[in-house]
Amino acid sequence: MEQVVLYTARDTLIKDKGVSMLVPTAERNIYINRSLALMEKVQRVADSLSVHHFNGLKIHVIGIDTLAGNGVIAKIDLMETTAPGTSADEYGFDSWYDYFQGSYGGQHTAISLRETMLQPDYQGEWIDGIAFYYQGEPIGIWDHFNLSGIQHR
Repeated sequence: MEQVVLYTARDTLIKDKGVSMLVPTAERNIYINRSLALMEKVQRVADSLSVHHFNGLKIHVIGIDTLAGNGVIAKIDLMETTAPGTSADEYGFDSWYDYFQGSYGGQHTAISLRETMLQPDYQGEWIDGIAFYYQGEPIGIWDHFNLSGIQHR
């Protein structure tokens, strides 16, 4: 088994700058079977992140490609279980729309997704970058966060 990390974002005072910022923070360790193919490992991390952070919203690894100049890139699709912009459960978030609301929410969600999927401190074989999709389309720049293009480790 290999240990990987689920990240969250914490509001942290940066003393030398005198500002408070959201910074990636390791929240929980999970373990994946080292004999799995890379795509299966990445999907297991996505599944755990979905369950622990995003109320089971689907995070699907579409594929992994090697791109010249970018390395091994995973394509990650954020898929809705309800109509975008709606919340079927008044006690929990049921749409990616809910998680990306507001500057704080959008940045928090983006950090959790990016850092967890990239595994910056992982020493084993892993992807070099990620490209996010929303409902099967490349994700653009939204109001409160930026996950467009390829995000590198």
